[in-house]
Amino acid sequence: MTKFAHIDPVSRRVESTAETQMDLRGVENWHEIPPGVDISDPAQWVVSEEGEFIHSPEVPTREAVNSERDRRIRLGFTFQGHTYDFDKDSEANITGAGASAFMSVQGGAAKGDLRWSDPDHDFMWITAGNEFVPMDAHTCALFSQAARVHKQRHIFAAAQLKAMADTPVNFTDDQFWPLR
Repeated sequence: MTKFAHIDPVSRRVESTAETQMDLRGVENWHEIPPGVDISDPAQWVVSEEGEFIHSPEVPTREAVNSERDRRIRLGFTFQGHTYDFDKDSEANITGAGASAFMSVQGGAAKGDLRWSDPDHDFMWITAGNEFVPMDAHTCALFSQAARVHKQRHIFAAAQLKAMADTPVNFTDDQFWPLR
């Protein structure tokens, strides 16, 4: 008799075990349990992509998912080929500049006019790499919108993870999150 474990393909958690004379190797989502691995409680085990059985008694918490969401949001985002910071101060500054830019666009600011915010200085934003990027009001409004979308996509990804019956133990993997 050979022992096999059936795993959830998303969370990689062991769902059930079976001892059988049938060879289930190669059958989708069934993995042979190596000798010496005692799976008395399947919910405490996961199987890596490489087929390694890992004892993982802790199910990811909502707080852990929220923490990963926040970490990823704060990594920043890319807009028109540049990466920008997105810590709390940056978020507030981007939101404020975006609101001002939107009002300027509504007030008739011309595309290409870099002095929409201050008549004496071109408007610029500093990238995460400390590069100054000039922006007209139209571009700044789009920049602010891109920041909002960046945050929103991460919030929705986290919500989907938390809504799963079993949050995957590998929820920090890039496959579960939007690109920056």
